[in-house]
Amino acid sequence: MAGGRIYVLNSPELVLSVQRLPKRMSFWFIEANFTAKLGGMSKEAGDKLLKNLHDDQEGPSVFLEGMKAMHKATMPSEGVDQMVRVTAEMTSTDMSKLDLNPNARRIDLWDWVQHTMTIATTQSIYGPRNPYLDPEVEYGFHRFTDDTVMLLANFWPGILARKGYAGREKVVKAFEKYFAANGDADASQLTKARASSLRRDFEPNDLARFETVNGIAIIANTIPTTFWTMFHVFSDAELLKRVREQVSSITTVTKEHGVVAHTIDISRIKEVSILNSTLQESLRHRGSGTGTRYVMDDVMLDDRYLLKKGSFLIIPNHVMHFNTQAWGDSVQDFDPNRWTKSSSQKIHSGAFRGFGGGVNLCPGRFFATTEITAMIAMFAMRYDLAPVSGRWEDPEQDFTNMSLAIAPPRKKVVVDVVPRKGWEGETWAFKL
Repeated sequence: MAGGRIYVLNSPELVLSVQRLPKRMSFWFIEANFTAKLGGMSKEAGDKLLKNLHDDQEGPSVFLEGMKAMHKATMPSEGVDQMVRVTAEMTSTDMSKLDLNPNARRIDLWDWVQHTMTIATTQSIYGPRNPYLDPEVEYGFHRFTDDTVMLLANFWPGILARKGYAGREKVVKAFEKYFAANGDADASQLTKARASSLRRDFEPNDLARFETVNGIAIIANTIPTTFWTMFHVFSDAELLKRVREQVSSITTVTKEHGVVAHTIDISRIKEVSILNSTLQESLRHRGSGTGTRYVMDDVMLDDRYLLKKGSFLIIPNHVMHFNTQAWGDSVQDFDPNRWTKSSSQKIHSGAFRGFGGGVNLCPGRFFATTEITAMIAMFAMRYDLAPVSGRWEDPEQDFTNMSLAIAPPRKKVVVDVVPRKGWEGETWAFKL
């Protein structure tokens, strides 16, 4: 793949033209290479991932068959509902720990979100034998994702990317044990479908390495999206008030034996439109990374631009998200109302890259948005957050990890979690 020309797109209209030709300007070719190299997969496994990705090649594609299985398993269904139930239960339990232990209420918001969403998300996907329940595996994964650039360079990774390399190998070993013990038999439909599709083509070690890299799609972007959505909600008193008002409308309240019980209906979470809009705006305003395509044949893009075979096409997310022509004069503002029906903003589909685009839209977007908004909805109803510094300050962003679609904070945000006054002793739960 080295040595090709690089083209950079700066027009949302051209993005739509690219999305109409997914086989000739292939994201899958990039993704397959990325997975094989970052995971340290064998050459044989890497060759299998790349086989038959070209339009003129006949026969099934291991990579595309796996992607089809993932897309099918993550469409709205009972399987996805069950994943949401598990994440909801796990996040609710983590919140309750804050009630039980007052000493645990001063938190680094990033650390809390990272741990809570890692465990809740992976538990819903991998089932009771979830490898990430081992703190060393969880820690190893996050060290791995921090070192993706150096690991992809593959230049003495055991030395120059020592922490990331060691972290990756810790996760790989855990998944080898997981699949050897048929841990996926009790897992989500997503894991079952992916493992069934890939087991017949990969040796156990390569299957484990594939799954390790897949964690980036499952976890790595969910965490910063959750963090930034929480940050914007809690740092804006008026926005927090509106979120609470809308969550109240999907919450039932009962009283039994003197105990007040609140139940949030996740099936109606989309009715909390201001929270969903804030999440989308967080993806736009805090978005980073790129959408990359590999030009499989000479292509005349939009009847104007000749893109040569073997070249790379880069779509910078930040450039699209801050395109004044597409977003208007308020493009620099964080507008939590931008995505609500009452907004006059017209969303240009080529200018928003939060979940990718075209046939390469993130297959887990329905699950991710539901788990994130459900968690924040309950957190907002149960707690206030008070910055230890005395006021909310933008922690800026750390753009060093180019594999992420939304960059994490650069500075720590330390807050006190304060149970809301007048709500003490009341219980909270989800239903779906």
